[in-house]
Amino acid sequence: MIFLCLLLAALCSRTNADEQALLTLINRLNSDVIEFRNEVELQHSKRCDAILGCSHASYDECLSVLSLGQSCPSKDTLGYAVQECGAGENCNGLFDFTSTTVRLPNVTLVDPNGDRTPRNPNVIEAICSSKRAEEWMVNKYEEDKVYWETLGVASPQMYIGSATGMLRIFPARASRECGSYDPRERPWYKGAVPNTISSAAPRHVVFLLDKSLSMGELMGTGNSTITKLDYMKRIVTHTLRFLTDNDSVAVVTFAENARVRGVIGLEPPYYWKPANSTNIEQLINEVNALIPSGRSNWIEGFDKAFDLIRRSLRRNAYKPNEECKVENVALLFYSDGDMNLPAGITDAEVTQYVVSRIQGIEGINDEGADLQIYPFLYSIGNPDPRQTAKQISCAASGIWKPITHEMAIQNVTLGYETLFSVPLGDEAHQNFTTWSDPYIFASSQEVGYTVSALLYDRNISPPRFIGAVGIDFLISAAMEVYEASEEDTIKAVKRLTSYIAESNFAFTCEQQDIDLTYCDLQSLRHFSGGDESVCIPDQLQNAEGGLDFMKLEAYLLEQNVTEAYTAKTELAEAELAGLETTNVTMVNVTVRNETITIAAELNETEANNISIETPTIAAAPADPAYAPVQSLSALSAHSVLVNLNCSNAFSLPCPGMDEYPNNLWNNLELKGKAFEDRTCCLVGTNEASDQCPKLDEIETFGLSQKQIFALIIVPLLVIELCGCYFCFIRKRMKDDEHERH
Repeated sequence: MIFLCLLLAALCSRTNADEQALLTLINRLNSDVIEFRNEVELQHSKRCDAILGCSHASYDECLSVLSLGQSCPSKDTLGYAVQECGAGENCNGLFDFTSTTVRLPNVTLVDPNGDRTPRNPNVIEAICSSKRAEEWMVNKYEEDKVYWETLGVASPQMYIGSATGMLRIFPARASRECGSYDPRERPWYKGAVPNTISSAAPRHVVFLLDKSLSMGELMGTGNSTITKLDYMKRIVTHTLRFLTDNDSVAVVTFAENARVRGVIGLEPPYYWKPANSTNIEQLINEVNALIPSGRSNWIEGFDKAFDLIRRSLRRNAYKPNEECKVENVALLFYSDGDMNLPAGITDAEVTQYVVSRIQGIEGINDEGADLQIYPFLYSIGNPDPRQTAKQISCAASGIWKPITHEMAIQNVTLGYETLFSVPLGDEAHQNFTTWSDPYIFASSQEVGYTVSALLYDRNISPPRFIGAVGIDFLISAAMEVYEASEEDTIKAVKRLTSYIAESNFAFTCEQQDIDLTYCDLQSLRHFSGGDESVCIPDQLQNAEGGLDFMKLEAYLLEQNVTEAYTAKTELAEAELAGLETTNVTMVNVTVRNETITIAAELNETEANNISIETPTIAAAPADPAYAPVQSLSALSAHSVLVNLNCSNAFSLPCPGMDEYPNNLWNNLELKGKAFEDRTCCLVGTNEASDQCPKLDEIETFGLSQKQIFALIIVPLLVIELCGCYFCFIRKRMKDDEHERH
């Protein structure tokens, strides 16, 4: 009995020790990914500097020979074998633990089948700034290599995924398929971003989709071969797949009449549904089955959508167990802007109708709920010359975005996704990490986790979501530490990571409330659709809703500001101002023909933010050290208002953005070569070999060396044993016969 008690105590002690070891591993990975996140955010803040020296600096996933530091590790060293190259004993794939490779989805490229040149300046910035985080990844690998070896597993791979679709991965390696990997579609990113954001601010998402006859027209002129409706289907499908079980969803379509999708029967009442996989697939199937027909009646569509929202909110109000009465509703409206019903209705009347319905719904908070409806309006394939959708956006505190056929599907809803990421950008959640569910890694085909953290540009208010970083590790590593089966280890990891998140990062009701200021909203508009999407203050608008330059001039004169000048950051100018430092930007303003200094010792961003560009009223100072900025007539009206109204809400473009380098790849020596020719190598060498996978595989039968050995040796052993047995029997028979005689 005493022995049994001691045995049970030992087992309990071992279990506690195993769990403590697993918790230590989890905390280590959480700490590593936060340190990684900090490094990438730091380099993003210096993205304009990173452009210098970015040409020919990175390795493309399919075009580039890696550095001289590349090697061909065995399966035991790497942790897995590259299947196309062999069994990992004599042949494997090339890896470079001194550098990284860049993966870009084809939608981000000008020439997917050529030199794979990025089309978007923001993608180029992501490539260049993330390159500077490469040194951190290499050093981290070297520092932790012994630790992972003691666990008997390979070091984790690390990667940076941007909201624009770029992925930088360590260690560097070739990709099986060129241009097919989009980090935004991978389990680790989707688990980090939508799940994390939905946990912080659960969403009710209502899609309002125009299916009128004009939506069957092509997206645009030139090379466009896709209709507006088909393009909209792709956007909606992509957005639906990013929703989680924490969210609610509904789809309303309209032409001359409106209809709620995903419901049985046509009679109300209708409510939004949980965004579980069953409901999502049903909605996707119904959206993809839409056929364009009829005229476009916006009022009918909005009326049906707002009725659904109102009923759903009323039903939610009677849920007594909800701790937080926070309701964040996103209304995603898609149309080509060609509204022709009801007959005779004006843009102003439609705008007023939408605003009044939103205000009416937001006023039903008799249960004390904090409710906000965010309209997102997308003009598909049509410049919408009257900009009716934009008028609604500006009047209803929404976000409008014009969409052309050149725009990548994944970039259409950046504003919507960014808005719901706002709560996680605060200081309370700066160290928040996410653990994916176990999934099969694309490179190794092994099962493991990705520990990730969201990336933010924290120099903007509110902090803006820009992507995520991830660190992989295999379930086998956790099993080694926990000393348990795969099933038990998965349960333990889930329990411990959930406990850490709930203990340290529980979301308060206040944090789930997305409370945007005017400048926050303008910032999101600018990020979503550029200058064109920024709303002009009412007091500065002309009759068409554009900027009235005379009103702007009068407004600025009231502020006693007529012209701004910025000085170059050179020593001579610093001395001229009587300042001791050389890192100075002077901002001079002409006030009623008298030039005075209104700011000094500002960094460049601060100086640019307070600059106000107006028509030249006073003469420029004679001193050549001061260079006048562009006149108002040469500037976008919206860019003027960006600086005028919200100095800290916008990420200013880097100088010369239109002249960014397009020759980013170190070399193009592997262009046009198959994956096996780019990566298969002899273990222990540092270059590709045409002998692989022949040394590890017999191509005719697909047998590995171990299998070949077994096929040869095992039959020989069987024959030898049979021979021995036969000899033994014969000898026994002879002995018996001898005894009889």
